[in-house]
Order: sequence, then C-alpha cells, then structure tokens
Amino acid sequence: MIRKFIGAAFLLAFLATAAQAQVAYKLTITIGTGTTTQNLELGINDGGASYPASSNGVDTAAAFGANGSVGTAGFRESLAPPAPPAPFDLDAKFLSMPGSPSTFPAGLGAGTFRNFRAFVNSSTVDTFRIKISGDGGSWENNGGTISWPSGLNAYGSSWTIQPRTGTAFAATNMLTSTSVTVPAGNNPVEVYIIKVGQIAPSPGPTFSASPNPLAFGSRNVNTTTDLVLTVSNPGTVNALNVTAVDTTLGGQSFFWVGTAPNPAGFNVPASSSVNFTIRFQPTSGGGFSEQIEFAHNASGSPSVINISGTGQAQGGELVFSADTVVRNDLTSGYVDSLTVATYVGVPTRSLQLRLINTYSPTSKTRLTAVSRGARVADPSKWIFQYEIGHGPVASDLSSIDTIRLVILGTNDSLVAGTSTESLVKFTYSTVDIGTDSAWSSMVLTDIVSSDWRGVSTQLTGDAPQQVLILDRGVGLNGDTNGDGFVDLLDLLQVIDHILGRITLQTREFQRSDVAPWPSGDNALDARDVALIQQIILTGEYPDGSPIPFTGGSVRAISKTGAARLVVDLTQNPAVVSIESNDAVKGVQFDIAGAASNGSAVSDMQNVLFRQNGGTLRSVFYQNSGSELGAGAHVIATLPLVQIAEIEVRNVVVANAMNQRIPAEVLVRKSGTDVPASFDLLGNYPNPFNPSTTISFAVPAQSSVRISVLDMLGREVRTLVSSTVDAGTHSIVWDGLDNHGAAVSSGMFMYRMQAGDFTATRTMTLHK
Repeated sequence: MIRKFIGAAFLLAFLATAAQAQVAYKLTITIGTGTTTQNLELGINDGGASYPASSNGVDTAAAFGANGSVGTAGFRESLAPPAPPAPFDLDAKFLSMPGSPSTFPAGLGAGTFRNFRAFVNSSTVDTFRIKISGDGGSWENNGGTISWPSGLNAYGSSWTIQPRTGTAFAATNMLTSTSVTVPAGNNPVEVYIIKVGQIAPSPGPTFSASPNPLAFGSRNVNTTTDLVLTVSNPGTVNALNVTAVDTTLGGQSFFWVGTAPNPAGFNVPASSSVNFTIRFQPTSGGGFSEQIEFAHNASGSPSVINISGTGQAQGGELVFSADTVVRNDLTSGYVDSLTVATYVGVPTRSLQLRLINTYSPTSKTRLTAVSRGARVADPSKWIFQYEIGHGPVASDLSSIDTIRLVILGTNDSLVAGTSTESLVKFTYSTVDIGTDSAWSSMVLTDIVSSDWRGVSTQLTGDAPQQVLILDRGVGLNGDTNGDGFVDLLDLLQVIDHILGRITLQTREFQRSDVAPWPSGDNALDARDVALIQQIILTGEYPDGSPIPFTGGSVRAISKTGAARLVVDLTQNPAVVSIESNDAVKGVQFDIAGAASNGSAVSDMQNVLFRQNGGTLRSVFYQNSGSELGAGAHVIATLPLVQIAEIEVRNVVVANAMNQRIPAEVLVRKSGTDVPASFDLLGNYPNPFNPSTTISFAVPAQSSVRISVLDMLGREVRTLVSSTVDAGTHSIVWDGLDNHGAAVSSGMFMYRMQAGDFTATRTMTLHK
C-alpha cells in the first residue's frame, strides 16, 4: 500500500533505468551539505567466472568486451570529471588504485563515482576510499553528512566508516548507525569504508530498497525536491516479482511517470535494479511522514519504505534600521534604510512597496531621495526604479510624501536568512518644529513580493518607525554645538569654554552641563569634560542609551574633502596620518572589524583609545593654541588585529575653531579589489541640496575628466581633470559653477571621460 504525504504535498514519479546485471548488490552512499547532495555507489559483482577480479575503482581494458565495447564485463566505472571551478559546494568521489581489495589503497586515483568489487570468499576485506571537498561553498563553510542505508549486515559481517587521517569524526559502526556528521573545518576530508567478509550471492529473489528510510529533511514551501529510491534484486538466479503497488492514497490521485512498472506490479531480473524518483513538494510548513509498501514474491513481503520531510514556512519582514530614531529639526540629509530580516522560503525575485512619512497633524519631515542599498547595489543584477510623490506643503514647510519603489532581480534573488545589508536607503529632512520636541513616522504599505514564477513570497512590513525630532536649541545632552551628534567637536568646545577661550551661550551651556548625570550642576568643569569624553568613547550615555554618530562607513574608498585621513593597514602596526590645508586640532574615527593587541602611540597631546566589541574608537586632539599646522602629519600608530572586513567609520576632523573640516578617507590595504573596468557609478543623494557625491571606478592609473553640464550641454563645473589611481573614488559637487557662483535649481548632467570611455548620467538640484 502506498500512502500520500499530508496536504497533497508528495508526488512519486517512476523513472525506469537499465540496471547492471553484473552486480550482486549496489549501495548508495549519500554525501550532503546544505541542500546539495551527491551519491556514490559501491557494490560486489556476481562472482561468476567471467568476473574473477575486482576493478577496484577503475575499469581496465580486460574488463571490456570484444573490440573495446563495454560488453557484459565492464563495471562502468569511468573516471569522474575534475572538481568544478571555484566556488563549488561539494565534490565527492572514490579514490582507488588497481590492486588487491584486501589491502588499503596506497595512493590517489583519478576518482570515480562507482567502485565495484568481485566476490572472492567469505573472509575478504574490502576498503573503499572517498574524498570529499568544497571550495568556497557549503562543505568548506559548514561541513555536512555521510549517510547509507540500513541492513548492511546482509552483505558483510562488519562495516566501519572512519577518517583516513585526523579526527573529523569518530570511527563508526555502519551496522548500528546510518550516518555520520563531518563538522566544518575539515576540507578536504578523506574517509575509509571498511567491509569485512563477503556473503555469497543467493539465487533469490531478494527484495532490497535503498535508501530506507528516505529522508528529505527541511525543504522550503512550494519548492520541489527529488530523491532516488532504488529497488533491487541481489539474487543471482530468480527474478523479483512485485505483485502490487496500491495507488489509492486515501482518496487522492497518485501518479507514476513512465511506462512500467505500474500499480499492478513489475519484475526486477536477478542482479538488477530499477530507480524511482520520489518528489517532495510541501505546500505548508510542518512535518510529513508516509510509507510505501511493496508486495512481492521474496521473503519478508510486504516491504515498507518510510518517507519523511519537513516543510519550511515562507515569508520574512522588511525592517527599519531602528524602531525609533532621534533627529534635530531644521536639518537635511538624514539617511535611514530597510533590510530583510528572518527570511525563510523560496528566493524573492521581485518586490514593490510604498514608504510614507506621515503623522498627525503634519509630518514634520520631507522625503528627498532614494538610493540602492548594499544588497541590490549591482545594476547588472538588479533593476531599481522609484518615484517620490510630494503632498501639499504645510505651513511649517513639511509635506506627507510617498516613495513608490520596484526592485527586480535580473541575475540575483533575496534568499533565506537574516541579511545585514540594506535593501534601500531613503533620505529626508526635518522642518522647524516650533516646540522642544515633536514626532513623525515612516510607514511601509502596499508590499508585494514574488518568486520568479510570480508566486507570492509573503514579505511583510515592519511596524512604523517613530522619528523623535528635537529642537536644535535644546538638543541632546553632550551635543554642545547642536549638530545632532556627540563627538570630538563638542568635547573641544567644552574644554575651550573652561579655559576661557570661548564662552558657551545659554543653550550650548545647557547641553554641555552633563555632570552629575543627567541634570548637571549649572557649572562646566573637568567633571563635564570627563563624562563627555567617556560618552564619546563608549558610544552611550550613562543610562545605557546609544548616542548618535556622524557619518557612515568608508571601505577603501576616498571621499573628497578639504582634509584627508589615511589609514595604512599595509604596515604593522597600522599608521594613521592626516593631510590638511588647514590647521588640525583633533581627529576622531572608528575602525570596525579590528581589535587591538596593544596601545595606540601618538605625538598628539591627548589620546583616547577604546575597544567596543569589534570596533576600535580613537580620539586624538591638541590643546588650544598648539594645533597641527597645515600639511601632512602622522598622528598615531595602532597595533591592530583584523577580525573582519575593515571599515573606517564616524570620522571627525576639527580645525582650530572646533569646526568640522570636510575630510576624505583613504584606507590602504593589501589585496584591495581593483575595478575590472571604467564605470560612472552614480551620485548620492539625488535629488540633492546643497551637495551630492559622485562615485566612479578606474581599473588602472588613467587620465580622467569629470564635468557637470547643463541640459544644453554647456559645461558648468570641472570636478576632475587629472591622473587618477586605480580604484573606486568619489567627488563632491557643492552646487557651484567654475566661477564659485551657486547654480539655480534644475536638472544637470555629469560626464566622465577616460580614454575611449565616456558615460553620462543626470542629477537634480532641488533648493
């Protein structure tokens, strides 16, 4: 009797194949990692006079019939192809050399997917050697399993699987177990399967099915997975007659694909086998289990095959970077992002959504730009289209705006897992709120996602993100200059006030008076300096709430500015230097992906250095009146241990007046990828006000010209006209023409020329 998987999720399809008549039995050894599996076959031939010797892994010329044909003697153990090009998930094969099967193979063979031996006598020892590897894929990163069918005692008195060398797993009795696990870190791994004793083939008939049980493991809902079930007759004389296969399936239809066998029965000749493809296609989450029963003329009839599988639920959530964010009023250029969290199921190929900034009675914000996130940054793999619709402008100059977005993968998909890469970035500004604080929110709606077939992948939206907007006149504790961030610039302001160099006014004074926490004592002194310094270094207030930081991250990319911070990772310890046309009073930056194995060394008068998880935060500054002069200066050496991909973040460069100097960042490191070709990568933000950053790629040192043109093709500004090193670079256009005059709002073109390469894009200045 055949029973159906619960929920009409299981399809059994028969694919009849010609089996080798020379083999007394054939066992399937399954190697699996993630969703990738590979089957190897080992066995014993019928021991007749025509097959007196083992091929031991590779057919020899003598094993073939007359005139070089395969005939009836060959075991069809042709050489396996080499491993695929990297990266690949899995490559498994037998490694054997011609010789006696009673001894361990002494060297590596070319590799086969089959390894058959001859029946010699009841005490023969057969050793099968398997090599398993992966290159940059699942086996290398995660390891996997080696499994085999039960009932091996029918073919030998002892079966053992063990590593050839090392301790990847313990030697295992294959008669009492059906699998072993190979942990990550064993790549490649070689194993021995050692069989002691051979049982002479019986005349039969004998019913054998492999693998049993047939376990699909966890599979995504609405996906199809096939496994092969082999029904064989190891008998050497009599045919196996399967007399019945029930297809009622509890009232559901069950379909065989192929001509024979059919539900009325089928025959398996002696020393032969037939293959069935069993298909698992869950339509809902949960576990499924069934049995297949075969009635036949061999002993032990009926025989039962157990089948199991688990449906993995479908769906995921689009989430904001934080549930609540704190912003200052009258500020532009705030950037937030969406990522896909806890996604399960089939890959998502297309996504559309609407993002609305809304709050009652007015939004207090205005959506200004949209850009690709890191997950969909490659335009050759993703189509990214959007429109921003602005609602009526309120009296406070805010508006309720709508971003309509479509993302379509042309050569990529969103796959299961939790991604840390952003899917989309959106930029907005805040208006004058007229009170100490006000609220706005960001709402996701009308989300539609699908796989390549147009079937919904059930992505949903996060709860609305709450945006707390503070009056810049009140602002954050420790944010002396009221720019919305707590950093080195604020610390320098407080120190200069205490020294009498400047005088902080009422609101700046209130924001700086943090000690004792949180209300202060109406005085600014060394206690406030110590606490602000600690807040900056730890990244949080004494109550544990995080502080906002300026800027994003830079990964071996230079951003044009009036100063340049260079982090040279090619040396040990790393060397940090600053180049500036203005005097430099202090520098602050984070290095993510690194840990310290010592202390920072610097000639600057004040050094703050702290490890926060996987990030090193560094602050270096001079006392007032002793700033570093214009030019280049080495400011520190840092003993670093790289623990992840290096990123330089939250860079602040201060001048003598405690003002921010726009700075580019250059990270020098070994093995940095060089672009394969010239490319004009686009600008961000777009639309923009008052400035935008244009990125471009150069594969080798070249003469490059980048210019801004009006829509009539007339040059407005030359941004680059020089020799540029290989790499990915960025340049800022501040909205000024070649004469230093501000241009009017409107659409502009920007063009890159380098040798024979020319590319043009458009951008919009919106004032």
